[in-house]
Amino acid sequence: MNAPQELGGLFDTQEDLAAAFAAQWMMIPLTRAMDTLVINLSARTSPLKDALKCVFEQRQDFMEWLSLD
Repeated sequence: MNAPQELGGLFDTQEDLAAAFAAQWMMIPLTRAMDTLVINLSARTSPLKDALKCVFEQRQDFMEWLSLD
């Protein structure tokens, strides 16, 4: 699947364009849960993991962070 060509001018690099395209498609599964959403992340760092950790630190009233260390 290719990113739309009209988005190319908005981003500095191909990596920026790829990240924006991935973030757009990631919103589909993240916003479709009816009751509970479980996300399994690897131990290495990633922009998605950093963003979710930031949300968790601000909204612990409805989010739980489990670690399998």
